[in-house]
Amino acid sequence: MLTCVGFSFSYKVHQGPAQGLTTSLLFYIHQSSYTLVVWAERSCRLRNIPGPPRARLYNQRTEAMQAAARRFGLSLQGVLNRTYVGLDELRLLIDHELVSTPCVELSECHQLAWCLGRTCAVRPGSLGTPRKGLDQMKLQFLAWQDITITRIPNRPGMFMADIRFRNLKTNTVDLEKASKLANHKEVINVVFCPLGNQENLAFSIPHCFLVLAIQRGILAAVTTIDELLNGDQFNITVSIDSLDLAILVN
Repeated sequence: MLTCVGFSFSYKVHQGPAQGLTTSLLFYIHQSSYTLVVWAERSCRLRNIPGPPRARLYNQRTEAMQAAARRFGLSLQGVLNRTYVGLDELRLLIDHELVSTPCVELSECHQLAWCLGRTCAVRPGSLGTPRKGLDQMKLQFLAWQDITITRIPNRPGMFMADIRFRNLKTNTVDLEKASKLANHKEVINVVFCPLGNQENLAFSIPHCFLVLAIQRGILAAVTTIDELLNGDQFNITVSIDSLDLAILVN
């Protein structure tokens, strides 16, 4: 059974006569462990003592269940029912956002985030600013210094964007492994090319960046769309005082 002693989770599961019985037992323990978390918090309140962080309880419970699953060779992956988002669904989402939103600037940030997520499956924590500790976590978001935009020769109005993702998070199911990777610094560069079809220009990530930059007036030598499209400079640069600013703002 799963026990909670001193707010530390441990497991003790006896092998059943069949694999299905062990799987069902672990599923029942997994569901019952939520009750242990609530019980631990209530017990601390009744004694007027500070309770353990809910995140720590959750992590310990998950690690115990993963250890039990490894012990009996059970799969942690269930049946996946994937829902894919194509350009048609994304176009409907963007149109609905622009029609119903009270803030167009915020909608344009949503559009860029959706296009980035669809293209390279980047997590929200790698894009936006954290809710807390912004001063202590300097540049823990996608900033303008991470973007390099260049003009494509012989293709008027077409640009390429090289994005450096500095803030990466692990998606491993092993929390012990994830904790060891927490301090591992890794940077991934992704190059985005323009879409060949003009009808899909709204999904072009380089153009989304340029629209935001022009509206905020942070480009070094470009102030209007006409100057951008008719210019001949190869590198489209951002002013020095704007390099540390967040791209996606709330």
